[in-house]
Amino acid sequence: MKFSTISGASTLFCILTPVTGLRGVHGMIPVPNPNREFRYNCPNGASYTEAELSQKVLFARQFMHPDKPDYQYPIVFDAFRYGITGELWYYPMIDGSGPYDYVVFNTENRVVGAISSTYDAEGREMAEPCDLTYLNR
Repeated sequence: MKFSTISGASTLFCILTPVTGLRGVHGMIPVPNPNREFRYNCPNGASYTEAELSQKVLFARQFMHPDKPDYQYPIVFDAFRYGITGELWYYPMIDGSGPYDYVVFNTENRVVGAISSTYDAEGREMAEPCDLTYLNR
């Protein structure tokens, strides 16, 4: 009986956690300075401005209500360590089939980061953080 409970929990975790692997991330990932304009450049060539990321966060927040318990996103995010405290969430930047880029944000609607995902040779989704770039000096 205990095996089926653990197995069921593992299956549920896999369904609700689309980003299953991490690529070479060590240490704390910096969080954007809210007083500077920024952009994230992802390894797949996509880039996202602060405005695009913030707009997606506001859109994602619509689904973070008790009356929408079956919606897949946003999901609590704890795969990487960011230089900020509190619970983090992630949401895909573009709807459709993966691999995806995601915005990472906190419960105060602050953009904390962006991550990009690809599939490895076995078909598992692997994630890595996008690079933070400031646009004004």
